[in-house]
Amino acid sequence: MAWLLDDLLLRGKQLDRLDLIARGQLGEADNVGKNNGGQAARMLWRVHGNCPQTVTAWPSAWKQNPAARRGDPSDLAKQGLFPVGFPPLLGMKVYINGKFYSEQNAKVSVFDHGLLYGDGVFEGIRAYHGRVFKLKEHIDRLFCSAKAILLDLPMTHAELMEATLETCRRNKLNDGYIRLVVTRGRGTLGLNPNRCSDPQVIIIAGKIQLYPPSLYKKGMEIVTVATTRNHHNAVNPAIKSLNYLNNIMAKIEANIAGYEEAIMLNTEGYVAECTGDNIFILKDGRIFTPPLSSGALHGITRGTAIELLAELGVPTSEPNMTRYDLFNADECFLTGTGAEIVPVVKIDQRVIGNGKPGPVTKKVVKAYHELTKVSGERIAKR
Repeated sequence: MAWLLDDLLLRGKQLDRLDLIARGQLGEADNVGKNNGGQAARMLWRVHGNCPQTVTAWPSAWKQNPAARRGDPSDLAKQGLFPVGFPPLLGMKVYINGKFYSEQNAKVSVFDHGLLYGDGVFEGIRAYHGRVFKLKEHIDRLFCSAKAILLDLPMTHAELMEATLETCRRNKLNDGYIRLVVTRGRGTLGLNPNRCSDPQVIIIAGKIQLYPPSLYKKGMEIVTVATTRNHHNAVNPAIKSLNYLNNIMAKIEANIAGYEEAIMLNTEGYVAECTGDNIFILKDGRIFTPPLSSGALHGITRGTAIELLAELGVPTSEPNMTRYDLFNADECFLTGTGAEIVPVVKIDQRVIGNGKPGPVTKKVVKAYHELTKVSGERIAKR
C-alpha cells in the first residue's frame, strides 16, 4: 500500500488514481482489494497528518457523485465531497487572472506570446517569516519593465500586491519564493504584439534553491564566459523580461566549464553582472559594484545591500570595472533575490583575498537576514 500512495503523490494523477481506489477498481494489479478505498484514503491522511473523522465516509460519498470526480479539488471541498486542505491532492495553488487553479490545471494558451516569443515581464520575490520582502519595490520594477515594452498591466499596483499576498495565503507560504509573471497574452503565430489580447497575470508561490547550501559557508568559485551582456539598444538589461536567453546562454557556458555561476561582460569589455546576480567587490575598505549603465539589472537585493553597507559604515562606488579589478579584490559577493547574498572566493582561478568569505561579506549577510525578520508586507490578514 505504501508504494501505491507514493505513486499517487508523485505522478501528478491523484484525482484519477484516488477515484479508482474509492470505487475499488485498482484491484489485484495494485494490491488493493475492492473494499480498500476507505483504507487507502485514511492511509493517505495518516501519511500527511490531520486525518478528519469524516474521511471514512468520503470515498463512498465521492462514488455517489460521478460528475464531481473530474472537478477541481477546491470545488469538491466546497461541496463536502472532498476534505478541505487535503495536502496531496490540493497541492500548489497558482493565481491566473484573478482565479486560483491547481498546479495541474494552471494553464495558458499555446498561442500566448509569452510562450511563443518570451514577450512579457516577471519578478522573483522572497517571503521571509510571514512577510513578503520588498514587495512594493518589486511591483514598482514590474511596472517599469512593462512600460518599457509597451505592455499595459491589467491590474493596479495595489491589486498586484494583494494578489501576491493572497497567493501566499492560499499556499500557506511563510518562507519561500514567489514568481510574478505577466505575458502579452494570446495572439497569432506572427510576432506583432498589436494582435495580442488579454495579458495573463500569473503568480506562483513555492520554494527555490539556486545554489548548494555549502557554498554560502565556504564561498563560490565563478568564471567569466564569452557570452556578452545584451546591448542597451537591443534588449535593455534593465527590463526583466521573459526572454532570458542571454542569461541562459551564459549559464550554459558556466555549466560546461563546471561552475555554478558566471560573470558576463558588456560589449566594451566591462563587468556587467552574473547570469542571475549582481556582483560586488571590496578593495581597501571600499565596496565597488558595476553601474546600471554597464548592463547590470537594477537588482532589489543589490539596492538593499548598498543600504546595509552604508549602515555598516562601508561606502559604495559604482565605477566601470574590469576583470583586473575583480582579480585583485579583497572580498567578493553576489546578490540576488533567488541567490540572496553569496560569497565568492575564486574568480577565473584567481583566489580572492585569503580564499574564504571575508568579514565585510559576513556582516552584510548577517544584516540582510536580520532585516528580513522585520521588513516586508505581512502575509496574514490583520
